[in-house]
Amino acid sequence: MPTPTKFPLFLENARLLQNSFDITPLLYGSLGLEYLTGEDLNSDDIDILIYEKYLTDRWDEFKTALEKEGYVLADEHEHTFCKDGVCYSYASIEELYSFAGIPLTNIGVKTEEDVKFRLLTLEQYQTVYRASSKDGYRVKVRNKKDKEKLKFIYKQIVKEQKKENPHPALNALAEGGIELLLFIGALAIGLLVMWILPEYVDMPIDIAIIIGGFILAAIIGVFLLVDYFIRLKKKDKK
Repeated sequence: MPTPTKFPLFLENARLLQNSFDITPLLYGSLGLEYLTGEDLNSDDIDILIYEKYLTDRWDEFKTALEKEGYVLADEHEHTFCKDGVCYSYASIEELYSFAGIPLTNIGVKTEEDVKFRLLTLEQYQTVYRASSKDGYRVKVRNKKDKEKLKFIYKQIVKEQKKENPHPALNALAEGGIELLLFIGALAIGLLVMWILPEYVDMPIDIAIIIGGFILAAIIGVFLLVDYFIRLKKKDKK
């Protein structure tokens, strides 16, 4: 997996947080998604989630520690520091639960060069960007970018599913080929009824064909209904 260009800078910052405050930060935003997927998303800055107490009660102590290492406070309201042309924005990790319903205990921990950091999964990123797409500020300012991220994440999830299930036929099922199986099953049942009724039931073949036709139509109707809900679910995921 290619290493995102800004990741070593995050690692340097995470090492500082770990050594100074025993913080295991969460690599958030586009850079976290870059690290997770190996794709270049041209992340503008580095978004980091830490415990809220360092942004409130222990803010002065936290700010002093960063400033000693050459980080310059650029926006106190957003808790943003800059160093060597790269900006680092800190936010509360506790708000991830209230914002997107993701508890801290469900977030995995990675280790790189003896530095620990937290990282969301693709599914958790999907949850975050879905929540972001409903957020008032982001809908106005970053709606298009968030939608692009959601499409990107969905494609990455499908790609991961293909890796876990490399057989082409099974992949087709995973991506919606189940509709085809339902249709084939409906057709087979209808034809079977048409064949069995005259054989085992005392009725003219034309009546059996009519009854079989009605059964086939009913099964295809169920198929179309199932197919509709499957497509609706896919659309919602995208």
